[in-house]
Amino acid sequence: MKLWREVFPDFGVDPSKVRKEMDAPDEQFIHEKHPSFSMAFGSHHAQIRTHSQAGDEIKRTVIVERHKKLTFKVETNVEPPFDVYWKVKNTGPEARKRDTLRGEITKGGSTRDEPVAFAGNHWVEAYIVKNDQVHATARKDMTFLGAST
Repeated sequence: MKLWREVFPDFGVDPSKVRKEMDAPDEQFIHEKHPSFSMAFGSHHAQIRTHSQAGDEIKRTVIVERHKKLTFKVETNVEPPFDVYWKVKNTGPEARKRDTLRGEITKGGSTRDEPVAFAGNHWVEAYIVKNDQVHATARKDMTFLGAST
């Protein structure tokens, strides 16, 4: 049951409590942070690939030691030049207890390194922006098991 709770921490929990545990006080949304950006979706797409420090690609659920880092790389068919904005979201009871709920949007390059500080559900989003238009977005959901000791 302990492993089940690590994989599915929200199983059997009142949805209103889950929502509260996911709320980050400083969470940002692309349409609020940059209201001048318009959406220009069409044939453009993006995807995020994740690699461990050893270079192995990570798909979804992973056991990662604390204090290791992951590298996220966004790939897109949007013609350069463009800007990449990243959002990293930490959720769950451990993030709340440590006061590390996140959800800020920051401008960066096509790769982003993130440390693994604790187990739980996390996700990363990338926004591909060109001429003040969001041409593509990508999201990578991750569940870290056994990361806290």
